[in-house]
Amino acid sequence: MPGPGEPGPFAPTFTSCSQCGFFHPPLQPGEKCSLAKDKVGDKEIDLNSFFTRLKPILISSIEKKQIKDLNKLYTAVILSLQKILDSYKE
Repeated sequence: MPGPGEPGPFAPTFTSCSQCGFFHPPLQPGEKCSLAKDKVGDKEIDLNSFFTRLKPILISSIEKKQIKDLNKLYTAVILSLQKILDSYKE
């Protein structure tokens, strides 16, 4: 048994991810890296900035309204977002 501050017998091997470029534990075969950017056609899109801006809004609403059933909230948000996306035009 290793002592305090000593590495254990099996240290995880982190490698550079071919999908995102960061170092993290290896993915299972066929698994998509959650840190990788998505593509629509040949255009790379980054949704992280959208979700980063959405997070404090959700947290604030959950706190102010003392929402307990988060699954119900998530369903309402997703349905509302889908309606917006369905009618969105550029």
